[in-house]
Amino acid sequence: INIEPQCENFEGKSIKVDATLAYSVVAVGCRVIFKGFLEGKEMTKSHKFLHDIRDISCNSKHCLILLANGELFRYSVERNHMLLLNFIATEGDLETGEHLITHIACGETKNIAVTNQNVIYDIPSKIYKFEKHIKVQKISCGHEHAVLLTKNGDVFSWGNGLRGQLGHGDLENRTEPELIEALAGIKIIDISAGGWHSAAVSAFGDLYTWGWNVNGQLGIAVSNPSLPSAEFTPVVFSLPEIIELPCNNEELDLDSQFKIISVACGNQHTFLKTECGKILSSGLNTFGQLGVPKNNQRWHSAAVSAFGDLYTWGWNVNGQLGIAVSNPSLPSAEFTPVVFSLPEIIELPCNNEELDLDSQFKIISVACGNQHTFIKTECGKILSSGLNAFGQLGVPKNNK
Repeated sequence: INIEPQCENFEGKSIKVDATLAYSVVAVGCRVIFKGFLEGKEMTKSHKFLHDIRDISCNSKHCLILLANGELFRYSVERNHMLLLNFIATEGDLETGEHLITHIACGETKNIAVTNQNVIYDIPSKIYKFEKHIKVQKISCGHEHAVLLTKNGDVFSWGNGLRGQLGHGDLENRTEPELIEALAGIKIIDISAGGWHSAAVSAFGDLYTWGWNVNGQLGIAVSNPSLPSAEFTPVVFSLPEIIELPCNNEELDLDSQFKIISVACGNQHTFLKTECGKILSSGLNTFGQLGVPKNNQRWHSAAVSAFGDLYTWGWNVNGQLGIAVSNPSLPSAEFTPVVFSLPEIIELPCNNEELDLDSQFKIISVACGNQHTFIKTECGKILSSGLNAFGQLGVPKNNK
C-alpha cells in the first residue's frame, strides 16, 4: 500500500499494519487505508478520523480501529460501513472514573477490548475484571481463543481449547481469562495467538509454543506419514513446550542459540524475531508465507563429524540419506528400510585422486534439500544423492 498520496505529513508518525487473507490495513496518524477484496471486488478505501489511531485489528469480515481518545470503531468490509461502538456506556455496574479502551484484539469469533479499569470485554459483553494491581500489557486473538499478557509477565488465556491452544493441559473451553500455570514464574515479554496455536517469549529469549501443530507451526517437527504410528509426533500440545532453536552460527560460540525478542503467529505459521535481527519461521508454506521456497519441506537430517565422517537419518525413500534404495524386484526380506530413526554413518565413495585408493573423501559440510543431499569434500569435490527427477543432483537424470 502506497501511503504517500493519501497521508499528508505522515513522517514521524507510527504506522500500524494488519492483514487478512483478503485485504490489508495500514493506519498512519488519523487516517486508515484498506486495500484488497472489499465489497466483493478489489479496491482501495480510505477514512480519516478526528483523532490519531492508536491500534487496529482485523478479521475476514471487519476491522476494529481504536483511537487515541479511547473511541472504538468497527469497519465492515462487506458493507463498507464505519460504526462507532459505545458498548461501555451500556454497562450499569461500572465504578466511578473514566473508562477508556486501551487494548483491542480481533479474531474470527472473538473481538476483545480491555479498558484502563482492567475490564475485559468480548464485545459487547463484559466477561471479566482483573484486580487493580494487574496491568494488561498485550492481548492477542486466534480464531476462537484469546491470550493476554500482563506487565509482570503472567499469561492468561480463554476461549475454545479443543486443539490445546489455551495451554492449560487439557482440551476444555474457558469462558474467562485463566492463568497458564505452566508459565507461572517465567517472565514473559511477548505473546501471540494464531489460528489454533499460541506462542510466548521469555525474558531470557526462550520460545514457548502450544496448541495445534499439524503443519509444524509450533516449531516442532511434524511426523512423516510413512513412519509407524508409534513414532508419530503428537499433533496437539496442550501445555507450553520450550522450543529448541537453531544455532546462531554468527556467534563465536557455535553452540549458542538465537535469542528471541518477539513472536507473531499467523493462521498456521509462526514468525520469530531474534536479538541480532534475524527472522525465523515455521509452519504451513503452501503460498510461500514463510519467506522460503514453497518446497522447503525436509524429512531427513545430516551431520558431519570433525573426522570428516557423514551421518544421516530420517526418510530415505529416494536415497537422500546416501543409503541405496531397495530394488522392487528383490524379495521383501532383502528390502532396505525407508526410515532410519538413528544416525547412520555413511560409507562414501573412494577418492581415486589420492595415492591410497582405499581412502575415502573427507567431508567438511553438508546441505539437505527436500529429498536430496549435497556434501562438500575437503578437496573441493561435491557429492550428491537422492531424488533427481528434475536434475537437481547435478548429474544426468537417469543416473540412478
